[in-house]
Amino acid sequence: MGATRRQLTQIQLVEYTVLGVLATVTGGALAIMGNALLAKYVFKTDVVLPVPALLASMAEIPAEIVFGFATGNIARMRNLRQGLIEVGRPADFVFLDKAQHSAGKDLLDSVQLGDIPGVGMVMIDGLVRCQRSRNTPPATEVPVFVS
Repeated sequence: MGATRRQLTQIQLVEYTVLGVLATVTGGALAIMGNALLAKYVFKTDVVLPVPALLASMAEIPAEIVFGFATGNIARMRNLRQGLIEVGRPADFVFLDKAQHSAGKDLLDSVQLGDIPGVGMVMIDGLVRCQRSRNTPPATEVPVFVS
């Protein structure tokens, strides 16, 4: 009435697979919660998840489409003045580049691999509000003013 060696091996395989998946999900959830708690209570900053990088790398959506989700599509759906580049709209820009030391060849490739883009400069209403971000990896190249 005992199990064969093959049956025991199959049972162990299923058991270890389930335990591995459970451990991976638990570890990921704990890391995200720990990150959120540190950001909010220790560093007193907003919690920001790298949604474009997650969508591009895990859902296998091309990075250029993911950026479209976050800009022009939202502007059209919510009837916002920001999010599109047209005459008469606010001159709000975030200049992104591939993060330093990213494995990607360029910005889109690095986001597709799951890396957070480096922020080189932020302009709001046509004025530079900040240059290199301290909250993201440094951009490979940063914008410069040419007169």
